[in-house]
Amino acid sequence: MSKLLKRSKALLDNASYSWKNRVLDDAYIDSACFSLQQSQKEWGFIMKFVIQRVTSASVTTKEQLLGEIQKGFLVLIGISQEDTREIADKLVRKMIGLRIFEDGNGKTNLSLGDVCGSLLLVSQFTLYADCKKGNRPSFTKAGSPDMAEELYEYIISACKKQLPEGGRVETGSFGAEMAISLVNDGPFTIVLDSAELCG
Repeated sequence: MSKLLKRSKALLDNASYSWKNRVLDDAYIDSACFSLQQSQKEWGFIMKFVIQRVTSASVTTKEQLLGEIQKGFLVLIGISQEDTREIADKLVRKMIGLRIFEDGNGKTNLSLGDVCGSLLLVSQFTLYADCKKGNRPSFTKAGSPDMAEELYEYIISACKKQLPEGGRVETGSFGAEMAISLVNDGPFTIVLDSAELCG
């Protein structure tokens, strides 16, 4: 963890203590939150959803079908070491509510629920590739396997609870070598990250 990130977390912990003891300083809280947000951006500690609007998508491993959808979103999910369930909840809510399907007038005005769309969720640690040094990417900013898998399963559960009736939630297999096939409708791809949504 970076020194800036440690300091940011210490500031927030101190602010929480101050709140309990009724000596909260608004400027102090704002400074702590801003510092944490900046450190997350600087060091890459952000959750990422790469959302592709598809007419069909599927994921297989060793020629075995793991998940398959028709109209909906194929979502590549990147989880960093500093991510939490609260951060995941914000990204899931935003994703479910995105209005990026065309209505009768050809305008992107409809959500997953409006079109009975489904989700195909695939974990993707390579979203944290650091290519600054040399030609072999580093992935040290990705969450540890145990932590990331637990949060990935939480995201799946949250999507199943929030996706409107008519849609399905399909998944890949965490940590497995997979092959993905899709038809990107548009093409239309959106990247959600916690630095923007939780800032």
